[in-house]
Amino acid sequence: MYVHRMTNEIVKREPALPVTEDIVVLARDPQEMANAQQGLIVWMDQKIAGLRAELAEAEENLATAKRMKVRTEGWVRVIRRAQSRVTYYEKARTALEEGYCIIPDLPVQLIAVKTTRKKPPKKWRSGKAWQANEATALALPEGVGRYVDTSVEVEEREVAVPDKDYTRTEHRAIDFLDVDFPFKVVKPQILLGLEAAMKRKLFDEIGVLPATNRGGDPILVGRIKRKEGYTERALTFLIAWWIDTSDL
Repeated sequence: MYVHRMTNEIVKREPALPVTEDIVVLARDPQEMANAQQGLIVWMDQKIAGLRAELAEAEENLATAKRMKVRTEGWVRVIRRAQSRVTYYEKARTALEEGYCIIPDLPVQLIAVKTTRKKPPKKWRSGKAWQANEATALALPEGVGRYVDTSVEVEEREVAVPDKDYTRTEHRAIDFLDVDFPFKVVKPQILLGLEAAMKRKLFDEIGVLPATNRGGDPILVGRIKRKEGYTERALTFLIAWWIDTSDL
């Protein structure tokens, strides 16, 4: 970038933040996959460096706004968004560095979600019980939180409808449930992979592929999430899988 000064001297100004160019990762064999993983780690390093610089700049602006005694809500939102992005890419980099293979984000049957809440939000909802029977993951830093089942304990009540001679059924979540692995006959390596991932507390969600149980052992995957407004992104990584030649 070139800037024209009042002295008519043309000088070159280096960019304040690292420039991160998007890349396309393509792998057709194990060696190419290993190279792709390493390339993604390098890209993540650059991305995280740029985001940390943005976060530091936003924090400096917030401190200045506080000294000036002006409204700070906007700066707080910018900092939260930057922190969320840093956490997202840091977790993704850690997953790559620890050898988890990244794959396209496919439809997943979730079996565990990570949360720091002691109880699910207790909000009465009318209609079917399943509308209240769901736990959602929080995008948390690695090592933080605990895993719970995607289903929750639900209670039911009948509520009189004003000026009507009938009632409506309402449900609300009252407690989290322990994770229930839906496949009861699996190779031990699958459950060991699940155990290691749950102890590591790196992924926001853990699920299985295919999304519909068609018998046989599943592919176990972990997902890292980031949500901004109504937009949600997720990165999916292989945790454990195997092939039995008798099925081929």
